[in-house]
Amino acid sequence: MGNLVSKFIATLGTFGPMVAFIASLTHSGKGLSAWQVSLVTVFIVAGASRAYLDVREYRSRRQVSLKRRQIRDYMYRWIDRGGKVAIFSRDLSWVADNDLRDLLRSKAVADSLMLFVPRPTQLSTELHELGAATYYYPHYVLRSRFTVINVGRADTAVAIGRTIGDTHVVEEYSSGPVHDLTQNILGLMTAFCQPSTT
Repeated sequence: MGNLVSKFIATLGTFGPMVAFIASLTHSGKGLSAWQVSLVTVFIVAGASRAYLDVREYRSRRQVSLKRRQIRDYMYRWIDRGGKVAIFSRDLSWVADNDLRDLLRSKAVADSLMLFVPRPTQLSTELHELGAATYYYPHYVLRSRFTVINVGRADTAVAIGRTIGDTHVVEEYSSGPVHDLTQNILGLMTAFCQPSTT
């Protein structure tokens, strides 16, 4: 919320020169000419558009702070609520219990699981054998780890995790530049990585 407020204040700050400009024109005793009215209109529309885009971006993003023990529960709920799921992970080590493994197994069997990992793991191999689309990229390790739900649908969303001290922060995006970038990475990796055949 603080980020949205600071953006809103910055947007309001851009109106300062416009207000001074209008005040200088109205004090001269003359009315505004057509080009001055047009300029004022452009300023107002641009400012309102910026404010609208800031609010829209804020509403499409949600941040959740988790203790380490809560990560598993969060990931279970996130994966379970989505249709087709694409997981970008270093080694899937966070899949540590049978309930979560069973959820991934059911997604794999339903052809609703895509895995992107640098190299095969025991779990990725098992999930691949059950039907998961598995992509390996051994020559480059992505620094980002994220999970996309509802792949290929209009309501696709992405959860991106990072650690701050002892707290794991997950940011969810359903639109905006971060969401679009993850969709681009998903598309590129699907197009250019060799899917596993074994």
